[in-house]
Amino acid sequence: MGFRKVTLERAPSMEEVLSISKSGLYFGAEFIKNNNLDKKVSVSFFLDDEDIYKVGFEFYDDPGKENSLILINTSSKGVGYGRTVRATEFISKNKILQAIQSDPIKANRLFPLKKERNSEIFYVLLRPSFEYRVNYEKRNSIDDDLTGIYRYIDKTNRVLYIGKGVIKARSNSPERKDWGVTTIEYSVLRTEEECFKWETFYLDSYRTVHGALPVYNRISGQDTNR
Repeated sequence: MGFRKVTLERAPSMEEVLSISKSGLYFGAEFIKNNNLDKKVSVSFFLDDEDIYKVGFEFYDDPGKENSLILINTSSKGVGYGRTVRATEFISKNKILQAIQSDPIKANRLFPLKKERNSEIFYVLLRPSFEYRVNYEKRNSIDDDLTGIYRYIDKTNRVLYIGKGVIKARSNSPERKDWGVTTIEYSVLRTEEECFKWETFYLDSYRTVHGALPVYNRISGQDTNR
């Protein structure tokens, strides 16, 4: 019997990271400490018009700064460095953040924080997270030219297949009509390199957790055209 790697939900991280959870956004203690942000009391959010997966943050001394939210010290005694912000409205308006927030694997909800050059804004690059959903019967409502990664879900919420390519065209492949797909979940990506990177990431992640690839990836063969 072979070994399967155990995913540790409570494994501590000492890196400068943002964690996305049900309670909101958590800026790790190392990030706050290393960037001298422990005296900041509020934060605002920024989106990048050229990259939907890039989210920025700017921290302020003023608790009443327009369009900002209060940072909460997560230490029970108020002396720790970690900070949480209950960004309910911001997350609810962003499909990517919503999808990440619902991911049961903690490691998939951690993102390195970096500083924008010549700016006071810090940012994360979010992971494409199959943030768009459409019923399989309505697959033709997907735009013809959308490319990216996708996964097929059955009526029991089981992942049947993870792939990449032109999303609508792939879903209309004749052999896939008998797979029992009820839902298509997908992310839109611009380049073949991005598609390959994230398809590989999710296939590897699925195999780590479940010990094998999704059923139709196994049937198709991992090295075939997906």
